[in-house]
Amino acid sequence: MPNDDSATLLLIDDHPMLRNGVKQLLSMVPGLRVVGEASDGEQGVILAAELDPDLISLDLNMPGMNGLETLVRLREKALSGRVVVFSVSDHEDDVVSALKNGADGYLLKDMEPEDLLASLHQAASGKTTSRWRSIFELFGASKCLTRCATVPIKVFFLSAAVCNVGLSLICTADFR
Repeated sequence: MPNDDSATLLLIDDHPMLRNGVKQLLSMVPGLRVVGEASDGEQGVILAAELDPDLISLDLNMPGMNGLETLVRLREKALSGRVVVFSVSDHEDDVVSALKNGADGYLLKDMEPEDLLASLHQAASGKTTSRWRSIFELFGASKCLTRCATVPIKVFFLSAAVCNVGLSLICTADFR
């Protein structure tokens, strides 16, 4: 049973199985509860405006209004919560476009459930959230810095003990 201190989450994803899986995963731990879900971008923007959740998990590849268009519309609403893209795409252009359009984080759907939980809790509390396999690892440091040059980027070095994957770099954007 969720308590009143739980952060609120809106899921925007066209796959019902994924939405149900995330809801089930979150129901097993305190601190974050799903207050709404949308199967497309348009419905997601409407629900976000009504609910103003602490966190929005947004898929990029949806029919109709795609994730980037949805992200732009969400940012136009000046919502108080954070938006984290949750996608299967590790394509460079998708990551950079999401950051440039106002995403607070970018998570890959192939992450472990416990990593997803930790990342969503961090995002909801306003902490750095982008625990992608690391933008640098995906694209190479020089390419990332070249492509992201117009985006204010913070780089964090994490020890092997923290990441459990060896030395890693995490890039996050802070647009506000």
